[in-house]
Amino acid sequence: MPTIAFIGLGIMGGPMAANLVRAGYDVVGHNRSRPPVDALVEQGGAGAATIAEAVAAADVVLTMLPDSPDVEAVALGEDGIYANAQPGALHIDCSSIRPDVARRVAAAGTERGYGVLDAPVSGGEAGAVQASLSIMVGGDAADVARARPILESVGTTVVHVGSSGAGQTVKAANQLIVAGTIELVAEAIVFLEASSTPRQRSASSPAGWRATPSSSGKPQACSPESSGRVSGSSCTTRTWASSPPRPGRPVSSSRSVPTSPSSSPPCTPRATVTSTTARCCWASSNSPGVPAPRPTALRPIAPRPTAPRTRRPEP
Repeated sequence: MPTIAFIGLGIMGGPMAANLVRAGYDVVGHNRSRPPVDALVEQGGAGAATIAEAVAAADVVLTMLPDSPDVEAVALGEDGIYANAQPGALHIDCSSIRPDVARRVAAAGTERGYGVLDAPVSGGEAGAVQASLSIMVGGDAADVARARPILESVGTTVVHVGSSGAGQTVKAANQLIVAGTIELVAEAIVFLEASSTPRQRSASSPAGWRATPSSSGKPQACSPESSGRVSGSSCTTRTWASSPPRPGRPVSSSRSVPTSPSSSPPCTPRATVTSTTARCCWASSNSPGVPAPRPTALRPIAPRPTAPRTRRPEP
């Protein structure tokens, strides 16, 4: 098996290097601070004081560094990879950096006779520890084939997405999706707070939220796990006799009638049905200071007048 130099043993690099050791590779680690190197040595790897020492006998060099300038310095510096690695070595950069820097580093390495891949990862620290990372690889197909067994030791999904820099481009697109999702979740939270919806988590609702009974006298949302008397409100299990409205849709008390004991009051108008069998919450009329829910008056719909149809005379 090839000897691997691993440079950058931080939150992501440390677990990745340890997984390569477990996979049977000879791993030589280097880091700016010594404790991560010592941790790798304790797990069966070897340590190096400098980059030059780490890459001197390596067939493959992996880097996991914070940013674009760090990758350029480690790859192109006087004490760097391309000045000290043996001819024909393969450099796999797993850092998340700018695509143009990845292309520039790849061009410099190729010019000196090295194979270079940009292979940023997704999955976070947990993915690094569990060797379940998703890896987006940019570079020459032959180099990707050479790197695949190594990458599959630290990840479960390895995809060759294109030429040099393509891996970083796809990673940037992935980050846009993640950032956009976080922004939408934040907007949803602000929306819920602006509408005075209590922020109580519930696994029963799609977004992990549910409305809870209160003493305001307003109709409350149905919740499968609600029970008993909560904040001046009552709950009971109701099973819909016919097909219930779509989950999350408002329902008027004039629609599908739930079957229940006669002693149980009906669901309030505008209650939200979350499942076929729901616990409907309403403000209790005998609770101090809580008015009974007002029934909803249904406005009759007058039939639309239609003009009498006349038949054309046949010619």
